[in-house]
Amino acid sequence: MSISSIDYIAFLFLSFFVYVFLSPRYKIQFLLLLSIVFCSFFGLVSLINVFLCISINYICGLQLSKLHKKSSRRKFLACAVAVNILLLAVYKYLTVIYSFIDTLPNIFFLTQDTILKDFIIPVGLSFYIFQSISYITDVYEEKIQPEESLSAFALYILFFPKFLAGPIERSASLLPQFRSIQVLDFERIRYAMLLILWGLFQKIVIADRLKVFVDAAYANPHSCFGLTVWIAIIFYSFQIYCDFNGYTDIARGSAKLFGVNLSVNFRQPYLAASVQDFWRRWHISLSSWLRDYLYIPLGGGKSGIKRKVINLLVVFLVCGIWHGSNWTFVLWGALHGFFVAFEVMLKRFIPSSFTLNYENNRHMLVAKTFLTFILVSIGWVFFRAESVWAAVVMLSNGFDFRTFSLNLQDGLPISQIILSFFLISFVYVVNIAQNSRSLSNWLFSQSLIIRWIIYYGLIYGIILLPGGSGISNFIYYNF
Repeated sequence: MSISSIDYIAFLFLSFFVYVFLSPRYKIQFLLLLSIVFCSFFGLVSLINVFLCISINYICGLQLSKLHKKSSRRKFLACAVAVNILLLAVYKYLTVIYSFIDTLPNIFFLTQDTILKDFIIPVGLSFYIFQSISYITDVYEEKIQPEESLSAFALYILFFPKFLAGPIERSASLLPQFRSIQVLDFERIRYAMLLILWGLFQKIVIADRLKVFVDAAYANPHSCFGLTVWIAIIFYSFQIYCDFNGYTDIARGSAKLFGVNLSVNFRQPYLAASVQDFWRRWHISLSSWLRDYLYIPLGGGKSGIKRKVINLLVVFLVCGIWHGSNWTFVLWGALHGFFVAFEVMLKRFIPSSFTLNYENNRHMLVAKTFLTFILVSIGWVFFRAESVWAAVVMLSNGFDFRTFSLNLQDGLPISQIILSFFLISFVYVVNIAQNSRSLSNWLFSQSLIIRWIIYYGLIYGIILLPGGSGISNFIYYNF
């Protein structure tokens, strides 16, 4: 069940209607039941795996709190984290482990196809494994007390709005909200509805429209040249942003209906003036997780510039591997690691390059923002391509301007390409406005007529201007 589908919307509002009339003492159990039902739509494997994860980490949290000897606690933490990583690796990287089977003598008459024929990766796996690791680590560091209520802990892992693709929530933020469920509040519901509408608009109208051109281009990288390549690159940059940010807004709006505030996962990432700044704005729950549970434990930047650069490269390689086992993800992570490491060294040796007063250097700010967007977009080529070679072909063909044809098989007509650029410009304007003021505050301060014009505009776009021929999964469902 995609959260941009009519089935999900019906499930959400029917659930909310029942929730409103429930006694507060049953609301955690009801949300847990909803989350189990939601997870069951994705198959028995997903349900069994998440229950296994819940059981292991619930028991580990309680057991860890009973240990007092530092060495015992450290060993227990290492084992708990290793079990979580193993659970992730068994599913996510099994295809890599068995990829060499076809090259071995077929002694047991096994091939990669026969072993992996019915193999299914559980949905949401990478997200709830990282949540579990953060929980166990926080218990070990005594930042939180272990959760004694199994239903509350299960809901922390399973909570359906964020189950499929995050945000990666911290227990210190989410668990207390389950214990103090808010009463019905019209302002909260109004804001939740706006988030859901805006998320659906980003996904259905913008991301799915851009997807048509992007898929056609990346399916035939040898046939794309010059302008076609750069349009595909720009379109994918905004496709993945509108797709993932759209998901996050729908998830945040869904959770807010039930009085739960999920983390903000994006803060206008394409307005970043450096790749470091980009990662402070993009997939914030992941980047902050990598900072707190990997970069800082490795030593951060306290051991000098050399060690800091090595730690950054390790963190971004892990970030790439977290997204998938394909070499394209590894190279994407390595590229971002190189970009950030280069910026760190540049800042160390040429401090003025990062300390410009942008109030008096608007042109420099625009130039750095544009350069950052180009670097990030080049990284997205490797992220999207089917192979490293396909990405290299795509980028090299981008400098071949012998043809300006935009006629791609199964691609978009010119009118839709123009509309796509208009929608991208609209997203940019919204992002620029959000950089200085909350759009929801601005919207709710307008007259009733203006507000409903905007509401109907979003609804009109979602119903009458869908970008694809059907419901497509969110990109981050794959991770």
